[in-house]
Amino acid sequence: MLTYTQLRLIRLKGSTRSIATGFAFGASISFTPLPGTHILGAGLCSVLTRGNVLSSLVGTLVGTPWTFPFMWWAAYKTGDIAFQLFGARIVEMPKNLTWAFLVDEFTHHPMDLMVPWITGGFILMALSWPVFYILCYRAVDRLRKKYRRDHLHPVRHAT
Repeated sequence: MLTYTQLRLIRLKGSTRSIATGFAFGASISFTPLPGTHILGAGLCSVLTRGNVLSSLVGTLVGTPWTFPFMWWAAYKTGDIAFQLFGARIVEMPKNLTWAFLVDEFTHHPMDLMVPWITGGFILMALSWPVFYILCYRAVDRLRKKYRRDHLHPVRHAT
């Protein structure tokens, strides 16, 4: 899967900068707890910054059912810390978090839980964007150079 993704990224039309920009938006937006909006948000951010929209779609694959729990826990904790720094009231998560607690919170007080969670998601998005950009830029640049070297100057073996 990683090899396939690398090949798809280096074969995309566009500059290394635009590909890295799009990928960074797609990957970093996964920190927000709004999964129905990840593709739309990444695509819109890419269009507005002249990033590659297709690479933003590839970037959203960073958010998976296996990574979302960790990313969203980090988003909530970041929002929690941010709100505490400003003295804002937040809902304390119980030590033994249950599905019933979450359903009750979303049903009766959705904003008490969602506002710090979404805020933390956007903070982590802003902080992780440069990391994803640099990693993608370097990877695409290196892979494109290697691809050009291997395909424009193939090694010829003496027969």
